[in-house]
Amino acid sequence: MKKHKVLWLSIAGIILVPALIVGGYTAYLALAPTKTEFQGTAHANKVLSQSSLTKDQFNELVQKHLANTNYAVKLSGNNVVASGTAMDGNVSAKLTMTPTVTKDGNVIMSVKKAVVNGTTVPGQVALGYLKKITTLPAGVTVQPDKSQIALDVNRLTDDGTSAYKVDQINIAKGIFNFSEVASDAQ
Repeated sequence: MKKHKVLWLSIAGIILVPALIVGGYTAYLALAPTKTEFQGTAHANKVLSQSSLTKDQFNELVQKHLANTNYAVKLSGNNVVASGTAMDGNVSAKLTMTPTVTKDGNVIMSVKKAVVNGTTVPGQVALGYLKKITTLPAGVTVQPDKSQIALDVNRLTDDGTSAYKVDQINIAKGIFNFSEVASDAQ
């Protein structure tokens, strides 16, 4: 009888210990504080031009940039819905996020809902996993502890002479206003 208990406890230990370690690491990624420091390459008082996009134009621009990736983005109500699959095709995810424009013209995408392989999970967990498995471009900061993704638009669009900043986004009304601004001389 004791041999069976030892066997079952050993099997339970083999299963539970790695699960606890993975779960603990995922919780750490989800709760580890992250700080966003926007590059601040653009000056609001050096506006070169202003532009507006319609909802369709914005969708077209986003799809153009995502053309050769495993990701898709669509606008729905007041939200941005981003979906994609991992390269091996075993993990699919969908994030429903609400954008907020910062005073310096960048964007914070707050996760409202996260679905991984058809199961709703906390945004912190989904973003912790995303942060772990994905190499994102400079200017994109995944913040699992805050359930958000910070987009440093200045950094993402800076070509050395100018960059863009976001003036206003209102998805429901189809308002996407941007300013092209002079980059700092460095």
